[in-house]
Amino acid sequence: MFNDDVSGKLASRPGFDAMLRFIRKNRKAEIVVIIDDVSRMARDVRNHFDLKEMIYAAGASLESPSWEFGTDPDSIFHENLMASLAQHQRQKNGLQAHRILTYSLYAGYIESECWGVSLRKGYHDGLISLETFQRIQERLNGKPFAPVRVDINADFPLRGVLACGDCSHPMTANWTKGKTARYPYYVCRHRGCERFGKSVRREIVEGAYEAMLAQLVPSKEMFSEAVALFRKRWDEVGRKTKERRAALKLEVAAADKAISQLVDRVMASQSQTVIARYEEEIEKLERKKLIMAEKTAKCGTALPDYDETFRTAFEFLANPCKLWENGTYEDKRIVLKLTLDANLEYDWNQGVRTPQLSLPFKALGVSRDGETVLAERESVEHLGKSFYFLHFLGWKPNFTPTPAPTLRKSTAKSYLIRRHFLT
Repeated sequence: MFNDDVSGKLASRPGFDAMLRFIRKNRKAEIVVIIDDVSRMARDVRNHFDLKEMIYAAGASLESPSWEFGTDPDSIFHENLMASLAQHQRQKNGLQAHRILTYSLYAGYIESECWGVSLRKGYHDGLISLETFQRIQERLNGKPFAPVRVDINADFPLRGVLACGDCSHPMTANWTKGKTARYPYYVCRHRGCERFGKSVRREIVEGAYEAMLAQLVPSKEMFSEAVALFRKRWDEVGRKTKERRAALKLEVAAADKAISQLVDRVMASQSQTVIARYEEEIEKLERKKLIMAEKTAKCGTALPDYDETFRTAFEFLANPCKLWENGTYEDKRIVLKLTLDANLEYDWNQGVRTPQLSLPFKALGVSRDGETVLAERESVEHLGKSFYFLHFLGWKPNFTPTPAPTLRKSTAKSYLIRRHFLT
């Protein structure tokens, strides 16, 4: 069985490509490819027939329990209709998703340009906050983000992180076929580098990184002090909530005053151009006031439980090697992001170079050659402000024996934590 998790609009899919390779290697077996429904093969008319031809060209036949693939005109016509319907459903789903992301109703607010209704609080509860909705609009209308790499493989967790010591470019990775087995290697593929095409065995570089992780266990004294200082900072945030709430109320009052002044100017103006400009400013201030009102309401809510929120994060800091050894591929990628401040470089003569550690581990102190190097007290103070770097606050890795809250359960919670500690 071959499965694909990528979008049906794409023609290039890892699972489908693997199936084609299997068919070509076993042409004489008269393989039959079975799909549960026509719409599951592709969500694009052109891709549907291209993939179908690839299956036939590879030497297999195509069947489905819900559809009979025929070569007569009527069968081809009906197949075209089904492929068009699948494409139509995909496109409608995309429009519906865009509508949800741009419709303020889902944030608990209403507005209607055609009816002249400006943005205002509705009588229903929103699924997301207005602030989150506003950030989504900025993301949709702003600069596009780079897509996630699809060539990252679970066999090589250091891919994209390990860099060549000569050219400093990230190294790629691959399996090399020997006489009796296949062997994993990391390879420099940067053209112009003197080490182009040179490879290093996976166990060498990953073994060096694992040895480095084993040394990242902070001393009990420093770790206890960091926990105490962070708890102190947490308590200070609770005490400052009232001050923040009062400041937001002042901002709302200032916005109300500015709106009132603009309304007076609108009443006194005779120019339609000037009036339109004033109305735009009033609209912006009204939207800003609504966001500040939401923030004021959040300031009145109690912070989540300290121990439950940071238990998993502190367990990771106490022993990061444990998550690397027992976690999934995604867990290992998280470990790399949380422990390194730059790419891990491999020197072709001396091996893996001393890495640049992230700020939390610099503040806690690390062990080198059996000697514990403690950070300055000021660095530990900075740990509280930099701790938002553990973006999986409350996230539960596989090795955690007891339940812990997850980031996915409460995005607002983690945002509230980061917002307070960055102020």
